[in-house]
Amino acid sequence: MLFKKKPHILPTPTLAEDTPPLAAEDNLPQTAEAPASTPPAEQLTKEETAAPAPDTDTRPIYIIGNTAVALFLAARLQDCGQKVILVSTPANNQDLSTNDILLKEDYSLKKNRYRFTTSFWLKESPKLVILCEPASTAKSAATLISPHKLESAPVLCFSMLKDNSWLRAFLGNNVIEAYFEGWTTAAPQQVAVLGRAPAIVLSQGTYNNAADLTKVQNILSRAGLSVKTEEDSATCFWRFFAVYAVGSLLAAALEQNIFDITKNKLNRERAKTLLAEICTLAATEKVSLDADSLLKTLYNIPNNYIFPLQQAKQSGELVHIGGIITETAHRGNCKIPELNRLLKQLYTQSLNAIA
Repeated sequence: MLFKKKPHILPTPTLAEDTPPLAAEDNLPQTAEAPASTPPAEQLTKEETAAPAPDTDTRPIYIIGNTAVALFLAARLQDCGQKVILVSTPANNQDLSTNDILLKEDYSLKKNRYRFTTSFWLKESPKLVILCEPASTAKSAATLISPHKLESAPVLCFSMLKDNSWLRAFLGNNVIEAYFEGWTTAAPQQVAVLGRAPAIVLSQGTYNNAADLTKVQNILSRAGLSVKTEEDSATCFWRFFAVYAVGSLLAAALEQNIFDITKNKLNRERAKTLLAEICTLAATEKVSLDADSLLKTLYNIPNNYIFPLQQAKQSGELVHIGGIITETAHRGNCKIPELNRLLKQLYTQSLNAIA
């Protein structure tokens, strides 16, 4: 059963379908906070503006994951009449289907409540599958997708995978890498989209079918989402990863949000050094990034955004970020002293927390 949004009204519950140390403050004068931005989008090649044709495909859209991005996309797609089914663990399924989720959007000042249809797996052939699990848990989440049930439906992956070859080997070349150009937070029964209106960036891999890409663009556009495409998948990955990785590592190490960290001159210089080292890594894969542009994006992260690594000191998230950095540095014989120091500090903190 598909539930529509009911602003400010609690609908009747229903059952799911299935049962280095922090630098001292330098007292520099604070500047006004820049408008909230998101992982950089400069040089994105295409933006969809034309109205898509009406959708006559009544098959469901399955969204895998219980992340803030997953719930935001589910709400927007459900708003435009799509049949949306959230696939998650039994505990999350029960929670999502029997309790309201409050979605707050800063850019539109809207607050609406939603309840979703849930399942434990793909029950029927979908028109689209959206994978919103973090990279550290993406492999286990992918097992919920049956290649037999999937048939030829495209899979939109928001997991920020540097190499998705294992996913394509399992599901086929209909996997499309996607990036959420925005900042979201989640609390119990609540999701917030911070700052400006978000956009979806699709990375057009050389293996992707053009018809699949167009299909996904149309589905997202009908939901009122801004959709962009990037033809160079490596550039797209490194542009988003650079800001996310540096922001995550700094926020977790210093136990502050980026807004507070960048008030301090020494920390601002440190952030630029870290971004420059990421640019060095990207250059080994023939990707040219500008550290100053990336730094501006870091400055514009909403002041109340909390990175997952900062919030929970998740070992899987640290392994994912650290693995990409160290493996790329090893292959390219890159010197990244500041990143190495920061990773060592966080690994030590993680081990101490376990002990």
